[in-house]
Amino acid sequence: MLFLTSITVLLYLSGCGSDPGFNEDTDFVVDEGSAQFVNLMADSPNLTILHGLTRSSVQFPFTSPVELRAADDYDWKIIYFNTVEEFDSDNEIIVAEGEDQVVQKDALSSFLIMGSLNEPNIQIVNHEGKLPSDRPDGEAMLWFASNSSNFDMVSIFLSALNEDLSSLTPLATLNRGTFSDLIAVASGTERQLRITETASGKLIFDSGSIEIPDKSNELFAIVDDFGPNQEEHVNVIRTLSASRSIIPDINQPAFARAGNFSDFEQVSVVLGDTGFGEINFQDVSDYREIMSGEINLDINDNEASLEESSQTGVKGNFQSLFVFSDKSDLDKPATRSLSTLDDFRPVIDRALFKFVNGSDQTLDLYAVEPGDDIKDQNPLLNDFGFGGSGTTEVLARPADLIVANEDSSETLTLLSLDFIAGKSYTVIYDSSGNLILQLGQ
Repeated sequence: MLFLTSITVLLYLSGCGSDPGFNEDTDFVVDEGSAQFVNLMADSPNLTILHGLTRSSVQFPFTSPVELRAADDYDWKIIYFNTVEEFDSDNEIIVAEGEDQVVQKDALSSFLIMGSLNEPNIQIVNHEGKLPSDRPDGEAMLWFASNSSNFDMVSIFLSALNEDLSSLTPLATLNRGTFSDLIAVASGTERQLRITETASGKLIFDSGSIEIPDKSNELFAIVDDFGPNQEEHVNVIRTLSASRSIIPDINQPAFARAGNFSDFEQVSVVLGDTGFGEINFQDVSDYREIMSGEINLDINDNEASLEESSQTGVKGNFQSLFVFSDKSDLDKPATRSLSTLDDFRPVIDRALFKFVNGSDQTLDLYAVEPGDDIKDQNPLLNDFGFGGSGTTEVLARPADLIVANEDSSETLTLLSLDFIAGKSYTVIYDSSGNLILQLGQ
């Protein structure tokens, strides 16, 4: 979170109580501030920030936790590595660096990592902290930053839920690569954040109902969106949100595609009120708009019902539905399905990777140098059951993906890949033990 409390650390030395010149209230007191790093740079891989002797990591579009620092001057460097060895300085790529950054007592230094990887724009913003008891009731302090590449200028509105947007005055208007001052706003529930393109007035983000906690202090950071209609929308990082999360945009639809990775030659898939038609074995449909929220899933084969379950449509996202054979009852042919969110962000020097296990086995997954075995290697995924992993960044290079059993005592299958930077890969292990590659969109 962005609001600070003043924390004083007292260091007591053994025997100091007998020294009449020692004052425990003033001697050996360390003045402290704090630092936080926010990655608004859409094409960046996971970044490492060296701040003094401290190392932090932050991926787009997320924020690091607030970290305490002794009030002092700090040299800093933002880097990433093009090697599996994360401490190999020979393969260190420097994004930006600086000297003598001042962390002030009882203040928060926010590093806004903006621009692009080739043209970084690092803004360091200092805000003095206040104890919650020193802030007025019913009020919060907000500030905003924008790094949207599709919109030169945006207008930001915060209001009561469903208040007429045309009657509102912008809370702030920002050019790309800039940030606002702290702005006092009313706290409370059923608040609504909306963002428009300033030139056209077009709505490009709508939070729906959100809460602004009383006496809070937080940043809302506007970044590129990579979901449906991405050229007409933005995403928003909220620094008080749960780790690795953004605010959902209720102004966007949900899109899904369906793939048949079952043993059936053809299945019919209906998700909510959207039909995907007949899908052949190991084929994947095109993306189609679906309902949001919890929706019914019906899968049939030649009019026989194979599955009736529910899935969740997520507004503002692409997602994939994977249909597998359910072999729990061999006398009753059936399927079971899972869905994952899809990420197609073009990352420099990285590919995006996701693994889907459609079997009833618990697996270990390894990514190794071509020709290597898994001995003395750390698994990419450990004890992974039926389900889909989140999207992760992998080095753009050739690799062997090896699927092993639960204790890695037996290799089950292998797939050789050449990961290309900026591409998205999904590897599926089906209920018959086949390993299948699915590329991009």
